[in-house]
Amino acid sequence: MNTSNGVHYGSSSIVDTPCWLLSISLELAILELVVHLMSMLITIFNFIIVFNSGLLHTNLKWVLLAQSVSSFMSELCRFTVMVVQVPSGDIFTRPPYANILGSLYVFSNTYRIFLAYVLLAERTLATVLFRDYEQYDKVWANISWLAITLSLSFVVLITQDSSAHDYNRFTLPSIIGLFVLQIAAIVLLLHNYRRNKTRYNKHFWTLKERFQLSENIRTLKQLRPTFVFYTLNVLFIYGIKFLFIFGLVVNDVPTKIAFMFQTLLLAIVNIGIEWTVITQHPMIKRKAVQWIKKLVNFRINRVTDLQNLPREMPKNLFGNQLIINRQKPDDYFKMLEKSWH
Repeated sequence: MNTSNGVHYGSSSIVDTPCWLLSISLELAILELVVHLMSMLITIFNFIIVFNSGLLHTNLKWVLLAQSVSSFMSELCRFTVMVVQVPSGDIFTRPPYANILGSLYVFSNTYRIFLAYVLLAERTLATVLFRDYEQYDKVWANISWLAITLSLSFVVLITQDSSAHDYNRFTLPSIIGLFVLQIAAIVLLLHNYRRNKTRYNKHFWTLKERFQLSENIRTLKQLRPTFVFYTLNVLFIYGIKFLFIFGLVVNDVPTKIAFMFQTLLLAIVNIGIEWTVITQHPMIKRKAVQWIKKLVNFRINRVTDLQNLPREMPKNLFGNQLIINRQKPDDYFKMLEKSWH
């Protein structure tokens, strides 16, 4: 157990933690619970919309669905830990299963970084092979990249340093290289967007080719903010390393607060990634709005007051109303007599 100024990180007693630090950590934890829950709900909604969409190419759909699954897993892992920690009142105590959930959390975030490059490769292929890209939707190809990215994520998980405190002479160059790679990915994405738009405007294409080019333009425009969020994702995941490399954080207490800020910001980034997938594609956005309207209308119809519904009144043989409000008994029997004769 590490100590700093008498504060015991990971202590099982809240007495060892200063009140101001405990107050900040609890407020952050409650905020985390809300944000993680929102992120999971948006991710589920996005998964359903993408899964039921017939507008997206099969390869792109596989990547977006894998992205939603990895996002949901990371949010669920962190949410589960916080659900246990918040009621206890001691955010600095880790539950026994926190290490397992922490590993799954890191694995999901790492996997999502690899998915960004798979997504870029898929859109680049769609740009290069636009004439007949609809034919390149082999299941084995999608299973192959899925297996490769999962394997790479697992290798990173078991080989990386166990703590944010740990770093060596390769850490800083690796982080810088990763940032450069992210910037290059954004540049390539913009290049593909301009290339598809130029092709669409300058040449005469068949109906099939024009559709593929227009779909490339829509999806690349849709994914531009996604790659910005992916870059922020890398920044928040590895940014905490800079605090130790440059000696800005030297003990465990600020590390815990920094990590809570990190997970909170990553959850916000996840919301941004999932939300922009829906809102930046006009057809998917239209479908999402239709789904929301159906859900709202279904809810309104369920709570409609039955007293406000029109009532079907009984009628006689001639189609007239059988029971009339304020009708006298004599009039009623006269009407029956008329009906029988």
